[in-house]
Amino acid sequence: MIGRPRPLSNSSINRVLNDLDAAEFFHVGMRKRHKLGQFESYRTITDPSGDRAIQETDGRLYDRGHCFGKALDNGNAITIGVSSASKVWSNTSDQIPELLNWCNRLAAKIATNRAAVTGSRLDLLALGEELTQVPAGVIAMTWSARVYYDPPPVFYRDAAGNVVELSLLDFALEIVDSQEGTATFAISNADLSWRGRFSLGDADLFSSASDEEPEIIVHRANEDITLQEYLTEEMPSFFCPDLSAIEGTTRFPAPPALQVFSDDLVETVDWGAAAVDIRREKPRAGAGRSLFEWLRERLLASDAGVVFCDDGAGEVADFIAIHETVAGSRVKMFHCKASSEPQAGNRVDDLYDVCGQAVKSSVWIRAEHLLARLRHRTTLPSVTGYVRGDDDTTARILALQARQQTQFEIYIVQPSVMKEGRHANISNLLAATRDYLLQGGIESFGVIGS
Repeated sequence: MIGRPRPLSNSSINRVLNDLDAAEFFHVGMRKRHKLGQFESYRTITDPSGDRAIQETDGRLYDRGHCFGKALDNGNAITIGVSSASKVWSNTSDQIPELLNWCNRLAAKIATNRAAVTGSRLDLLALGEELTQVPAGVIAMTWSARVYYDPPPVFYRDAAGNVVELSLLDFALEIVDSQEGTATFAISNADLSWRGRFSLGDADLFSSASDEEPEIIVHRANEDITLQEYLTEEMPSFFCPDLSAIEGTTRFPAPPALQVFSDDLVETVDWGAAAVDIRREKPRAGAGRSLFEWLRERLLASDAGVVFCDDGAGEVADFIAIHETVAGSRVKMFHCKASSEPQAGNRVDDLYDVCGQAVKSSVWIRAEHLLARLRHRTTLPSVTGYVRGDDDTTARILALQARQQTQFEIYIVQPSVMKEGRHANISNLLAATRDYLLQGGIESFGVIGS
């Protein structure tokens, strides 16, 4: 099976650190498990005894990134560096035959399948679990962090044959199906939908789901490449129900111990009294108001200075409300999901998609980043945009962060979630979502349910 080269898993490449004595690492990188929030996503320690600064608490928040240090290998003093990008290096000079011998020794270590143990505090940082196949039950995915901060332009032809240029971030990204071995996902907007496959057993990690998929070209650096080639270069992250993350061939664990999701974090609404059909997410013909109509009225009745409807491919959230308070600016993001049944119940499937949306929206919790994104979204004809306030009002309120940091809150509107009597799998998913968001800098997370 021939395909594009793929990086080794983090645990595999770090096996080159086995069988070393007196290992010390003076340059250590730690990868934050939450990579999209406003807190540091990567932490670097540089010190003659850098690995000694790693604490047990770091192991609960960070995974191992790169490292560089010194050790004894069969009694010989060496330097060695390893990165999660599947690279190994050493500061030395030698002849080509010795270089080949060195590579062969490293390959032999990698092939042993023994967990990398250095005897230093570097061992406190998890390497992740090496995967041989994609597990069933993938619930959400996000672009790589680079896409959010430097989105590439993409080109495709619309139904009339015209070439259209858009930002990759203006496409929705969602899981379509997840079976053991394969996750099928869709990248779509109002014009087209491209379906792809993520599988560790195929020649390439990413491929088109069928031969009929539309062609989407991504302009990267100075070249034009296919969408599947781009995904292989800038791998998205996939999330399991416990919000453990899959990146390439590595699964990074969720926090081992989660605080119980409190009933107090669920606001109850009498949807019948509010004349809301909880099966209707968006306005359409029929009896009963939709969740969108109910939420819009609620936000317009609040003291929010700005209410923005961003429903559409590549959205920040369905609704964004921005408040001016004595404590500074406060941004509230709302994600709506209709119930699959006319009554509230313990249906975890109703939650997977909306919790995934909440996780993805945490990338926008920097005031200047959010302002730029809303300005861009107002240029798209498919986006409703401001239903209260305007760009000037938004800029003025968010500018308050110069004195006091803007606070962000995220809510999901899901009528099938009950305040009391929830099944454990629902509470666990909500707890994992809350902890993920709080680690990224969200002030609070809540549910509007039943």
